[in-house]
Amino acid sequence: MNKYMKLNTGIFHIERRNQILEMIRNNGQIIVKEVAEKFNVTEVTIRQDLKILEQNGFITRTYGGAVERSHSSLDRPFDERMVKNLPQKIAIAKEAFKLITPGDSMLFDGGTTLLELAKLVNQITFQITIVTNFIPHIQFFDNLENIHLTILGGTYNIANKNLLGMLTTAALHDLFVDKAFLSTTGIDPAYGISCTSFAEAELRKCILEKSKEKILLVDSSKLGKNSFVSCGNINQIDTVITDWGISETAANVLKEKNINLIIANKTSLVDL
Repeated sequence: MNKYMKLNTGIFHIERRNQILEMIRNNGQIIVKEVAEKFNVTEVTIRQDLKILEQNGFITRTYGGAVERSHSSLDRPFDERMVKNLPQKIAIAKEAFKLITPGDSMLFDGGTTLLELAKLVNQITFQITIVTNFIPHIQFFDNLENIHLTILGGTYNIANKNLLGMLTTAALHDLFVDKAFLSTTGIDPAYGISCTSFAEAELRKCILEKSKEKILLVDSSKLGKNSFVSCGNINQIDTVITDWGISETAANVLKEKNINLIIANKTSLVDL
């Protein structure tokens, strides 16, 4: 008996590849024939999916299947990411905090820089609305009576501590917010903004469509880099907040694209 349950035949190829990757991570390996039966597609289609996943460094193809490529740099433990470039993330978050105004409806993306912004929210005394799919944010919003909090449902991703999938994007389709505070794994003028999974890419694409003002929080180490999946065009971003490590070249590129650039400096680390 096939150990994989069959899914709906209408699943999109992006979601399929993301689920294939999750299957490999959970089981250690997959067999092309069984996965093709699960998704009700041809073995040729699955081999093409595996080829793309291998090209992007996530898996290694084997005869008749695939195994996980271990120690991918794209999958650093969450605790490790929390402390990397922490002073820069704190400074960026404090600049972002200044953009919150009374009555704002906002979407808080996941990620360690956004978590630093979430920690500042208890300083707000006026009414705001926050929508998020990132579980660690919730502890900082709990019991704050001036915050109307909406949690997007979905499938829990233990690595990134967020909720993702078709349920998450479906919930966003009925919403529209004033501001979206976004994170990214990389930002490149040609490739755009990017992240490490298809599910996160689909969610961020939906966020870009469902927000009036798009604000990207990104430390300077991610500038000029790209990751596994494109999340959107750089021209879709209204404001980029980064740190003092940004090069003059990178700053000029963003300004030439008419993006509002805010550069946090070390004096931002002084308590507000």
